[in-house]
Amino acid sequence: MNRLLINMKNKVETINGAIDMIFRLKKGETIKLNGLHSFEVSIDNNKDFDYNKRLSELYQERENLQIRIMRMGG
Repeated sequence: MNRLLINMKNKVETINGAIDMIFRLKKGETIKLNGLHSFEVSIDNNKDFDYNKRLSELYQERENLQIRIMRMGG
């Protein structure tokens, strides 16, 4: 499989994870991030407009990637 196609499919999965995190934050959950450093993320004040704007951007980027993947035969 083409390396570019693999990278685009991985990015779609990353976007799906980001969408899931936004929905979890929107419900008031605290997200624990592990990596080089560990920390927790939570949102105290509910900014629906900001959530919706970010979700819209992520959905659009995911859709564009999926169209490109389909055109490449993936």
